[in-house]
Order: sequence, then C-alpha cells, then structure tokens
Amino acid sequence: MPNARWAAPDLNEAGISRIQEIVSELDGLWSTPTQFTTRDEIDSMTPEQAEMVRIHTRRMLVMQLLYQEFHQHELDDCGDYLTAATDNWAALFGTLWSDDFQDELPITKEFLTNFDRFPEGGSDGEIRYSLLSDELFDQFRDERTDS
Repeated sequence: MPNARWAAPDLNEAGISRIQEIVSELDGLWSTPTQFTTRDEIDSMTPEQAEMVRIHTRRMLVMQLLYQEFHQHELDDCGDYLTAATDNWAALFGTLWSDDFQDELPITKEFLTNFDRFPEGGSDGEIRYSLLSDELFDQFRDERTDS
C-alpha cells in the first residue's frame, strides 16, 4: 500500500500555499457550469453551450490535478475524484479527437446523456454532477442498458 501524503513531498509550506491560492483564483475566475435540467435543454444545446461543456470538463480535470498537489490521497475519495475527472476528459476528448472534432455537438450531447458509452465517474470529480440536475443525472443513469 503506498504511503498516503497530504501534499506532494517536494512542496514546502510556501509552495502548498501558493497552489492553494492559484486554485482559489481559478475558482473565482472561471464561470460556474450552467446546469441542464431537462432533456429538451440538451437536445436544443447550441454549439457555444457544447463548447462550455467541454471547457468545464477540462477545467474539472485541471482542478482535480491541482488539488492532488496539496491533498494527495491515491487510495481514498480524493484519488476517486481525480480518476472520475480524468475518465470524463479522456472519454469525451478521445471520442472527439478520433472523429477529428467533426461531430462536436452530437458527441457532447451524448456525453451528457449516454452513460453506456460514457460511464459515470461515481465521485465528485464527475463533471456531469455539476452539468446536470440531480433528477436528470439519475434519469440518464437509470437508462443505462448495462445496469
């Protein structure tokens, strides 16, 4: 079992404080994701809204990576948050890259709605917890065919 540390071993107190300040600055700088509350809102999503979904997916990964610098636990929920954020980003952007970003809008919509193709991360690093209302998230999760 690896040794769980609170912070990366090569950071001193000043470094940890600076990273925490950066996280706080980014949190204040970046917009809060707009939450979709109905399937119709997703169906009528604009290319600009889809772009923001992708941006928020990337930002969730950036934040989870930064959190690991001062709250590093690979084996508890902190590691789960990073794994969920990484899985979301890799699945969405990997799919987009394999399609040369030709179908950005439909793929981004599918990322929000198809939990078979884009499995749930299952922790706070799961960006769809922020992008979908609880009811809509539960609805899409319940529609999985692999459950």
